[in-house]
Amino acid sequence: MPETGIEGVASPDIAPNTAITDIGVAQRLLARDGQIDRLILAPNQPLNRPPLEQIAPDLILAPAQDSGDVARLTDSFHLNLTAFGLLSFAVGLFIVHGAIGLAFEQRRSMVRTLRALGAPLRRLIALMAAELALLALVAGGIGVALGYVMAAALMPDVAATLRGLYGADVSGQLTLRPVWWLSGLAIAMGGTAVAAGGALWSLARMPLLTGAQAWASGMSRRWGLQAVLAVGMLAISAGLALWGQGLVAGFTMLGALLIGGALALPPLLALLLTGAESRARAPVAQWFFADTRQQVPGLSLALMALLLAMAANVGVSTMVSSFRLTFIGFL
Repeated sequence: MPETGIEGVASPDIAPNTAITDIGVAQRLLARDGQIDRLILAPNQPLNRPPLEQIAPDLILAPAQDSGDVARLTDSFHLNLTAFGLLSFAVGLFIVHGAIGLAFEQRRSMVRTLRALGAPLRRLIALMAAELALLALVAGGIGVALGYVMAAALMPDVAATLRGLYGADVSGQLTLRPVWWLSGLAIAMGGTAVAAGGALWSLARMPLLTGAQAWASGMSRRWGLQAVLAVGMLAISAGLALWGQGLVAGFTMLGALLIGGALALPPLLALLLTGAESRARAPVAQWFFADTRQQVPGLSLALMALLLAMAANVGVSTMVSSFRLTFIGFL
């Protein structure tokens, strides 16, 4: 700090944007001679020390709030992790939904052939549901195992950080609990069931003889209902933003906003392409917009997953930045 005439010494042991100096030097630099905002009293004081209210009767004695600060920091950390988990689950749900829809689209001719040969529709649906459950069980088991390995590898560093910052005695060993495995497998099975519900329902209602054009037309006719659901979700999100209170209301508002935006994307895109096609005059331009609109039903799930992925990317970056600022402020 050459303008103050004081030579600064950088130290990695203090928090960023923090300067430590003598109280007299600080008062001179800030032009606040004789003015003190707060003092920290040592717990051990001399026995012959006069009472503090006699020395400075205008001071306010406040107990330390270290435990509350740690609790607030822990709540902020858990909030960021919970929000990140919900965003990841929503993005993964749409991705799995798109993958299942593509798999059923590829098997549509096989299903029609088996039904024409006399195979019961209920048995086909049951076999496909069992196949999806088996795949979800295997994938969920692998995911839980990889998550445990990652957590076990990171746990010693986390324990060392907590021990160095707060003096908390945290074990560096990760205890494996059956409820973790069961909850992870339950999330995988439940997410697969939600993602596959629409595809199984469409399979059950699919006519025996239908083509790709009729299948795409049937999907486009459902966009009216999807648009109504999107408007409803956005209205719920707006209502919670205006009148909701509490953490649950905040998470519900974000979830309704994400789902409503994702549901509104395909109908809005189809409406824009229809308007562009009606305004186009050249035959090539009309063909381009018409062919693009024809591809929207097959790409709708992928587009919604991409929208949620981008939203999750921005949301996670914002959450990490906010937690970093909270942590620096706490230090």
